[in-house]
Amino acid sequence: MKGRVLYRKLGEKIYTARRKRNITQEELSVITDVDRTYISQIEHGLRNPSFIVLAKLARELKINVNELIPKKIGTT
Repeated sequence: MKGRVLYRKLGEKIYTARRKRNITQEELSVITDVDRTYISQIEHGLRNPSFIVLAKLARELKINVNELIPKKIGTT
């Protein structure tokens, strides 16, 4: 249960960062070489991305990987 909550919060952070940069999932997919469907699944909290994928997404979204990882389950 806790894992799913963490994945959902992680996905929300990625979604928010992507929207702030005005980038579509398809555009992010092309520049990170991460499948668009996989990005969608991450954003919906359905997948647990590897550190490599997180690093690629964070780099292109111009944020630190640490900003993506929730500190506690009860925080955003």
